[in-house]
Amino acid sequence: MPVHWAPNVTKLECLIQLVKAGATLNVSATSNAQTQAHIAAFGGHPQCLVWLIQAGANIKKPNCEGETPIHKAVRSGSLKCISALVANGAHIDYVIRIDLIKGEHSYRNC
Repeated sequence: MPVHWAPNVTKLECLIQLVKAGATLNVSATSNAQTQAHIAAFGGHPQCLVWLIQAGANIKKPNCEGETPIHKAVRSGSLKCISALVANGAHIDYVIRIDLIKGEHSYRNC
């Protein structure tokens, strides 16, 4: 889906135009149920991520492995994405707990 591709390659203007044209946010269209916010966070694209949040992206929606966009931002090492997510209600303490008990966390099948 083009709307999932845009945040992955830092194409903020494309993302804006696609959403204005009717593309839906919060749709899990990738093979592992990632939203546009997951993709922007993992790609380390804070401009796209902030715009998605302002446009109504659900930053608490998990993918099929139970990971939210904050998990992806931590994994990518993007402090700007982490900051944007925390400033908008993401819980960093949950990420730390999941990483500590990773072997015991039961993931949903994709």
